[in-house]
Amino acid sequence: WNSLLTDDYSLLFRDYSDELYPNADDLWRYFMDFAEKFAIRIQYNTRVMSIARSADGSSNFVLTDATGSQYRCARLLMGTGAVVPYIPDDIEGIELAAGYEDHELDLSLYENKRVTIIGRGNSAFEVANHLAGHAALIHLSLGSEKVKHAWQTHFVGDLRAINNTIFDMYQLKSLHATIGQKVTKITKREDGAFVVDWEIALPHWTPPGTVKGTRIYDHVIRCTGWRYVDTMPFAPDIVPAVDEKGKY
Repeated sequence: WNSLLTDDYSLLFRDYSDELYPNADDLWRYFMDFAEKFAIRIQYNTRVMSIARSADGSSNFVLTDATGSQYRCARLLMGTGAVVPYIPDDIEGIELAAGYEDHELDLSLYENKRVTIIGRGNSAFEVANHLAGHAALIHLSLGSEKVKHAWQTHFVGDLRAINNTIFDMYQLKSLHATIGQKVTKITKREDGAFVVDWEIALPHWTPPGTVKGTRIYDHVIRCTGWRYVDTMPFAPDIVPAVDEKGKY
């Protein structure tokens, strides 16, 4: 399940952990041993600062690192993963929300607190699961789109079953809930609490309409996804094409 694919099966992850969802430290040890065993050419501690096409008329890429050293290649593969968070620009005061990437993990800070999590993907539900046994109330603000389940779509990026505990808790009458509310504005009160303005579209009403309201929370956490392409290092003529969220 977690092993890397090679023609040599002498180094499998089962020798490091038999957990289905292992600790990240075990995966790190496996990667390091794998790189050493198969003598993979890896250059560590190297930050690429710019990427351009070669000026010699070839189609090669020229990469320049922080020390000024250059590297040339005919093919360039970007495997940098989620490089920066996607922060929606249509929520006034979104900068007041904590982000998935930097929110406090100390559970005592959420004891008996009211929390809203903006998002409907794995990161949002993962945070909700982490806080579920401590926060007094958790609202996942999903927006107007439905949650996509990986077991339905067969896409690993959609909500995984291991992260959907909040659905069970809601159906079993806990105060935690998923709400189709779109957060439109966040303001902070003098006492540290957050005033969250929201709206819910009701297209099936007669006539169709929108409900608007306000709720008070002690914590607002943004889990709105990631940008997977950092366009900064690329020369203007070879910036990768991306969608509106900087993903593909």
